[in-house]
Amino acid sequence: MKRPILFQMSSALGTGLLLFSLSAHAQNYPTKPVRIVVAFLAGGHDDHIGRLIAPRLTEVLGQQVIVENRPGGGGVIGWEYVAKMVPPDGYTLALGGGSMTTVPSLRSKPPFDVLRDLIGTSYFAQSGPTIQRPLLCTELTTSTSAIKESSASKI
Repeated sequence: MKRPILFQMSSALGTGLLLFSLSAHAQNYPTKPVRIVVAFLAGGHDDHIGRLIAPRLTEVLGQQVIVENRPGGGGVIGWEYVAKMVPPDGYTLALGGGSMTTVPSLRSKPPFDVLRDLIGTSYFAQSGPTIQRPLLCTELTTSTSAIKESSASKI
């Protein structure tokens, strides 16, 4: 007789958890605008990526996605803003290159802990290296000659 009561209690608990998870899942996201914080100046590589993906995210999410630039300190200002000054509610995303990973090695007391304060969610783009043919300094007399030499070289 104890077994059926235990079974009834566990199935009631399971049903309650299922209903709770369904109601939690039924909450719409997002219910307000989403911000993408770019840790560098407008017009740069990261800014272009943010502005390219924002309209598509707006379509998919059904909510406005805003790109906000917070440049300074090699990206530290923007990253610190996202890591420490906004609530971790999923409505503020950070977009930036490897600057967030170099901060701990370049500063004795970084303003945020990359592993504790931030979480990676997506990988948007990859930028290839800039390649230039090495030139001897004696070959170049002016910046104009450097530009001419660079554009004339065939890689």
